[in-house]
Amino acid sequence: MDMLGSFMRHGMKEVNAITETILQIIAGSDTSATVIRATMLFIMTSPRVYHRLQTEIDNHVKTTNLPSTQIISYKTAEVLPYLQAVIREGMRIWVPAVGIIPKTTPPEGDTLNGIFVPGGTDIGCCFWGIARNTDVFGDDSEIFRPERWLEARGEKLAKMERTIDLLFGYGKDQCLGQTIAWMELNKVFFELVRNFEWSIVDPKRPWKSDCVALWLQKDLWVRVSERECNHHLKY
Repeated sequence: MDMLGSFMRHGMKEVNAITETILQIIAGSDTSATVIRATMLFIMTSPRVYHRLQTEIDNHVKTTNLPSTQIISYKTAEVLPYLQAVIREGMRIWVPAVGIIPKTTPPEGDTLNGIFVPGGTDIGCCFWGIARNTDVFGDDSEIFRPERWLEARGEKLAKMERTIDLLFGYGKDQCLGQTIAWMELNKVFFELVRNFEWSIVDPKRPWKSDCVALWLQKDLWVRVSERECNHHLKY
């Protein structure tokens, strides 16, 4: 109410206040939390991925003598190839928002893929389908496989990256917190895997997840323990 009250006191119109309120509450919090939950779920249920990511992180800690009290920097995390692959694959396999987020064509209309669309037409897209496009991500696009980001080269990799970047929007409607989100995800996954062991309590029903354009998720019960190796790794 403090934010909304401030908007109203400064003369903001109701329609703009609604938009700003949604931005303040949801953007950068709910969507990022979804990526963290879903990606951790897929890491925990993919032993091969879990082991490879943990090994990359442990090797980095040993070779750089990263102190246990120091959180990895965004700049440093960006150079860890498998970590980057896991983050992008996590965002792809479980997109953080699935609303069509429509855009309106200009009054004079527009031409899309050779088809004329009259002015004032709302056009949306299915991000869930886009992230599983086999022409872009391969025939195994329904599978959580971070290696696809390491195997792709040149234009194919660039196309995959551009496709996932669409999750943040484009142009004037691009996510304002995109840079913060990338920084958050890099730090979170590195530190969670570096410091703790994770496992699912109930593999048959790991969580409850419902979709209303954004995700309503709960009951992701996990076992967490501090990694013993942290007590004797040389920092």
